[in-house]
Amino acid sequence: VIDFTSAGTVINANPNFCTAVGYPAEEVLGGSHRMFCDPDYTASPEYGPFWARLRQGESFSGRFQRPRKGGQPLWLEATYFPVSDASGRVTRVIKIAADVTAQVNDAEHDKGLVQSLDRSMAVIEFDLTGKVLTANENFLKTMGYGKDEIRGRHHSEFCQREYAASPAYRQLWERLNAGKFFAGQCERVKKDGSVVWLEATYNPVLDASGKTAQMLTVETGE
Repeated sequence: VIDFTSAGTVINANPNFCTAVGYPAEEVLGGSHRMFCDPDYTASPEYGPFWARLRQGESFSGRFQRPRKGGQPLWLEATYFPVSDASGRVTRVIKIAADVTAQVNDAEHDKGLVQSLDRSMAVIEFDLTGKVLTANENFLKTMGYGKDEIRGRHHSEFCQREYAASPAYRQLWERLNAGKFFAGQCERVKKDGSVVWLEATYNPVLDASGKTAQMLTVETGE
């Protein structure tokens, strides 16, 4: 938590905020909000209006990138609350923030992994019922489909009929919905009816509560 005057001067900052930004309290008190921002941002056309709107009583919430004292990037999930006096004039602004740098870095790492997979492997995503959400170009080329043709199709349409109707197929999706990983060689049917064998992994994607949200299938080649 950090408090500012309506002009952006620091009135108070709690130890958690000081630790997050890397400044001791004595350097923070009396300083300006600008000290916690990238110089390019404070010099931008957006910075002045941001504080003008706060002084008009408008609050802001969002994810903000800020530099720590040593210049390392810090990501804060924050809300700015203007506080008014009895006459309705904004006298100070309270900022309540959480350090989400680790979550942002993890998300960027995961994004990089997905992009790497997308460049080199055939990737397709399904919902929990087995319907296609999306597929990358490698998968579309392998199976002979266009992207618009594949969206909404069921996974069973890429399988031999006998297998799609079998207990083994039903058990595969039961296991995936239970969050269990599958890897192996899979026989699949292309758009033209020809058969292709793929070395594939089925990866259940979990939501924040740990429940399976969708399936990510990665195929490493024929």
